[in-house]
Amino acid sequence: MKIFWNDIKKMSTKEHSYYWIVPSVLMSVFMIFYFSEVPPLVSLICPPANREWGLLENLQLVIIFCILLLSIYAFLKTTNIIQKLGFIVIGCFTLFIFLEEMDYGKHFAQLIGGQTESYLMQYIPDKSIHGQGNNAINFKRIVKIMIILIFIISPFLKSRIKNPYLQYLIPQARIAIVAVLTIVVLYVPRYIVESGLRKDGGLGRNIAEFSEVMMYYVFLIYLYQLVFVKQHKWP
Repeated sequence: MKIFWNDIKKMSTKEHSYYWIVPSVLMSVFMIFYFSEVPPLVSLICPPANREWGLLENLQLVIIFCILLLSIYAFLKTTNIIQKLGFIVIGCFTLFIFLEEMDYGKHFAQLIGGQTESYLMQYIPDKSIHGQGNNAINFKRIVKIMIILIFIISPFLKSRIKNPYLQYLIPQARIAIVAVLTIVVLYVPRYIVESGLRKDGGLGRNIAEFSEVMMYYVFLIYLYQLVFVKQHKWP
């Protein structure tokens, strides 16, 4: 824990704001709206017609798009071939996630409606990969394991790892704040619903959408560290 607290002490007010203050406030506001039982506020987060049109789902798209832009920036900036390959892989995978998250435009085609929807739907796959079977659940389990291993455990094992490439990939200990916040956001809304404290706002079994925002955000912070904070530590 000493590693963690020493790193926290080095953080500026600005860093505290985007690591945990702003995300905490934003997710709290989203939950207040969602559980308010005030239809206009609930609809902002989870519209009855289609939850994919709400702020919660679209904030995920914004964060994923930021990861994509940052990976492109990093690819163009670095001159090291290994880093270039790494960032292009991240970019391609992020683009795939972005398209999957928006069902390849299906949600927006439905929002537009009418003849435009009929025209657009012929170019959109019938089913996204994550929408088939238990793929979404399995993907989330893998991501949870990655978050625990990379962002909560690995920073505290850094002193034992001598490989310079792994040293570069291990994030700053402060990222554990975002990882823990991700876990909190996963269980708080679920507890509120299951305990009967408030009525569910419409997500139902998709209540974990709150935590998905933070899952994407922790990876954005991680990429930010690799590109702007740890670039000088590349072997």
